[in-house]
Parts: sequence; structure tokens; C-alpha cells
Amino acid sequence: MKYSIASFLFVVALCLTPVAAQGQQGPNIPCIDCPPLQSIQPYPLSGNWHNPESFEGGFMFEIQAGRLGGIFHHYDQNGDPTWAIIIGTLQPGEGEVLWKLETELGMVEGGTCIGCPSQQPQPAGSAGTIRLKFLHRNYGRFQIDDGEWQNIVPFLFGIGGKAELAPYSDQIFPVLSSISGISPSPGVFKRMIWVLSFRFPGIGTSMFDYRAVHARFGSPVPIEEGIRYSLFHGVSDFLVDIGELRCVATADLGPLCTMEVSDNQFTQELLPEQVIEPKYVVHPGNIGHKRIDGESEDGVVKLTALRLDYD
Repeated sequence: MKYSIASFLFVVALCLTPVAAQGQQGPNIPCIDCPPLQSIQPYPLSGNWHNPESFEGGFMFEIQAGRLGGIFHHYDQNGDPTWAIIIGTLQPGEGEVLWKLETELGMVEGGTCIGCPSQQPQPAGSAGTIRLKFLHRNYGRFQIDDGEWQNIVPFLFGIGGKAELAPYSDQIFPVLSSISGISPSPGVFKRMIWVLSFRFPGIGTSMFDYRAVHARFGSPVPIEEGIRYSLFHGVSDFLVDIGELRCVATADLGPLCTMEVSDNQFTQELLPEQVIEPKYVVHPGNIGHKRIDGESEDGVVKLTALRLDYD
């Protein structure tokens, strides 16, 4: 069966991804007594997903306005590559599940070969029923028919990452600080800028105010039961400490991250009191290579951090 260049690159990336020595259920990111998100329900990350402990295949997801379109790339009984189409509307989940979807894996055939006259592919039956559950923006699980559930995460192959909270969590933390080795000149650091956006109640019952600030993350520093990232403000070489992000995990708690904004003269001039006072709860599953989602402990203030650029 013909398949796209994107599918080929997907398999190449899969082969380059480190694989766990044993087990095929996928990364384990427990959430023991973790408070559920109260005011935000981030959609899953659009892009390539997989179970890094298995070479059965993977997914390419695109989420637009709550609709999920995707491809499940896998292998048939002869070991030949094939793929199935996933289309459906994400439904709100219950408990720890943010979003869920149950739909058919649609097979198609008769598409256009490279350089051939265009022709529309036609349905070719079903490869089974797939169930998807997304617990966080960057963490989910799937089941096909009556098979076992497998955990899946987005690919993280270009920016690098590490299981900072092992052995209590398999969550791979992407590099959040400036990194070296990805530019033409070895050892030259690439600048990674983030925009921290805060949304909080404003005037009136249905009004909200927004405040954003440029920030950078320092390199992770080991602390008891976890790691700590310092937060700095600035887009030049002059940086001011504006807070920190702490992530911890134990056998009885977590993994869980909290972010606080420093209450100093600089942040008081930069940010309103409604943003400085709260402690923000961020689950590691909502920490991605280009977006972080969290909220204040009471769910009133929403935090979104977006990676702006490298240069």
C-alpha cells in the first residue's frame, strides 16, 4: 500500500527514539491525589504520538476546534506498513480523563501514486474500533477493539528531554532553557524565549484581563524529590529573576509541578497583584516543548506559556 513521505519520516523518527528495555504498555505518568484542572481543558497536542516502548506503529493527530483527524500508522499481519484514518469529535472525559474519542479505524485504498493521474481513494472497510483517552495535553492512551490499553506521548526528538522525576514517573521533560548543539556552530547557544500569559477576572462577571511577560527558563537544578527551574524576564542578556517552577514526585504523590511569581519590586511593576499572589499548579503532562498549561490552586487564574522562537 502506498504511504506518504510524512509517514516515512514518522517511522524514521520512531526508529531513532530511545526504547525502554522491557514492557510495552508505554510510559507511566501516575497522578496520585493530583488536583484536576478546574478552569481549563487543553486539547491534545497536534502532531506525532507514539508508545516509545513498542514498534507497533504510531499516530499523526491534527486537532481543530475539538475535531480530531488523524492517521494510525501500523503494520499488517505480513509485516507490511499500512495506515488507517481516524476522524471524530473529542468528547469531555470523566475523572482524570480530559478528552475521549471512540470511532472506527477507516481503511482506504486506490489513492494516487507519485506522478500518476489524480484519483480519489475509496473506503476499504474497517480495521477495528479505536478508543482514545487524553489525560493531559501531552499524555494519553489508546485501545483497539478488546486489546490492551497502551499509553502514548508526543514525539520529542528535535529538542531533547529527560525523565527528570524517575523512577516515580516516566514523563520526559523537554528542554525548556536555552540549548546548544542545534546550530551550525557547535557549542553556540540558541535562545529560547517563552511568553507567560495570565488570564484573570477583570471588570464585570464575564470580563477577563490578560497580562503577558517574556520569560526564560534556567537549567533544571536538582532539589529534594525533584527539580527546580528559575524563571527570568528579558529578551536580552540582562535577565531579572521573576519566579520559579518546581516539579516533584514521590511514591505517594505526584508527579506535580507548581509555579510561583516572585513578589519583588520588579514584578510588582511588571505584573498585577492578581497574578503575583497565586501559586500555579502545572501537571508535567501539560508541559510540552512549545506550550505549558496551568492554573492557580483555586482555578481562578489561568496560566499559558508559549515558546516564542529560537534565534
